[in-house]
Amino acid sequence: MKRERVSEGQLDALIQSEGTVDFRDSDGCTPLLTACESYRWALENLFYATQDDEDDDEEDDEGDDEQSREEAKAQELAEAQEELAMHAFNLQAVLRRQPNMAARARDGSDALSFAAASGNAEFVDLLLSHGAQVNADTFGAAVNSLAIDAVRKLAEQHAHLAGPNLLLFACNSTSDKPYKLEMVQYLVEHLHADVNARAARSLWCLQGRVRRQGTPLMAAALTDDLPVAEYLLSAGADVHAVDVYGNTALHYCSGATWIAGDTDAVWFAGEDNPQVVALLRQHGADDAARNAAGRTPADLAAAALAGGGRRRRRGAHAAITAPTAPTAQPAR
Repeated sequence: MKRERVSEGQLDALIQSEGTVDFRDSDGCTPLLTACESYRWALENLFYATQDDEDDDEEDDEGDDEQSREEAKAQELAEAQEELAMHAFNLQAVLRRQPNMAARARDGSDALSFAAASGNAEFVDLLLSHGAQVNADTFGAAVNSLAIDAVRKLAEQHAHLAGPNLLLFACNSTSDKPYKLEMVQYLVEHLHADVNARAARSLWCLQGRVRRQGTPLMAAALTDDLPVAEYLLSAGADVHAVDVYGNTALHYCSGATWIAGDTDAVWFAGEDNPQVVALLRQHGADDAARNAAGRTPADLAAAALAGGGRRRRRGAHAAITAPTAPTAQPAR
């Protein structure tokens, strides 16, 4: 079912041999979960198949090469459409056999979570029409994927299920993802998310992680997201808040927030890193603030640079420097 179309007869024979439509495969998934996950990724593959490649913007004097690229792109799109149709058929076939809509995979995901993560409102509607129940995880999946249309759809009747960490999930997304700022604004202005919410656990993203008790502003600083940081500050975000290790948002602008060193981090300074640092300072961020290891933001920025290429991209580096030249005397 993950890679091929399953006929009605094949599906019935499989269900009969297993004794239930909700049997589990070797990965611990029911046919419904497998069908939903496959359809979710088929939707994403189709989305990328419709996007122009970056290389297509470059000038090319070879007409044959241009034609070859267009043919390859058309073939990619056709294959993505065929794959989506196949998984749509499989999903509908499973739904007609009235599976348990509340079944969960080993990681806790349910069918509606896959639909919400896809960002496809029609997918969400389909499962709701078959009895799927919205829960806090459903919102989390949609927000993690910055699926703004899915979040709006879910909030129409289930806004009360929106959890306290949704804003943290949104701010922790990489800054180049579409709809990030729109998602943050919607959560604050329509779902009344707390701009100073605290993370109950560490949250991972491409550039590292926001530690326990971290805030949305820290997540925006970690990802060097200037528009989101500006919005959060305008909405009352506390620039002096600290996480469980005493790091402020300014500490997060270095990416090196773990008091024992981030051996697993892949942080790099984004293009807006200097502007985010300047913005936090304009709002009163303390350059002299020390975390639990006694390190200031400038200390951590220096440590990030010392880490070498693993923490840098295209020569970028953290913009945090000590506010005064090194001296034995305190700054005046």
